[in-house]
Amino acid sequence: MAIVAAVISLGMMAVAVWQARSAKRSADVAEADLAESRKQTTAAEQAAAAARQQVAEARRQNEIAEEQLRLAQEELDAGQQRCQKEESARHVEAVYKALLAAAELRDELRDDATAVLEHQDRPQSPFGVEPQLILFGRAESAWDAAVNTIRVDKPSSPEVTAAIGTYDEYARNAIQAIEGARDKAEEHRLSMSAAQELVALVNRRDDEYEALKGVCDEFFAANGFNPDRLTVSDES
Repeated sequence: MAIVAAVISLGMMAVAVWQARSAKRSADVAEADLAESRKQTTAAEQAAAAARQQVAEARRQNEIAEEQLRLAQEELDAGQQRCQKEESARHVEAVYKALLAAAELRDELRDDATAVLEHQDRPQSPFGVEPQLILFGRAESAWDAAVNTIRVDKPSSPEVTAAIGTYDEYARNAIQAIEGARDKAEEHRLSMSAAQELVALVNRRDDEYEALKGVCDEFFAANGFNPDRLTVSDES
């Protein structure tokens, strides 16, 4: 019986040792799994931190890009406003110079027509040498230059462009009539009816000028320009 008991005791001891070793292996495996899990958790936390950092950096870069875009848009808007102001100032200056030239041409038409009529009525020279009538056309040249500027620069007002075109057409007709009358007056051949037609045509100069000035004044007012505030030195 003692031998049987010893055998049983040894068997139980062997089972206990096996169970202990098995438990230790299970514990080692569990510990290894835990360590791996912690390692993976740490890696996941590091990846999450890196992802958060990337998100923060992306957000910062996006904010920088948005700020740069805002500044660029502001600069673009400011540039467009400057261009519009410069263009408006250029158009106003061109129209103002055209109006000044129209006023000078109006006076020149009157003076030239008067000179032609007086030349027609000059007394005959006893020496057979007749004085020659010279019309310099300084105001006409200034008007032509102003009209060319308007045609090239094209102010943003169709009404102004049309009014200048109407005045130019009138001026062309008046200048042509004066030149034709001058040629006849050189030989005392200007008829009374032709002289009356010339006078009637030139007498329209004030109405034609005032019509042009009215349109130009509206254009000046729309652009915040008051020509009455200019001095003589400013005009030059």
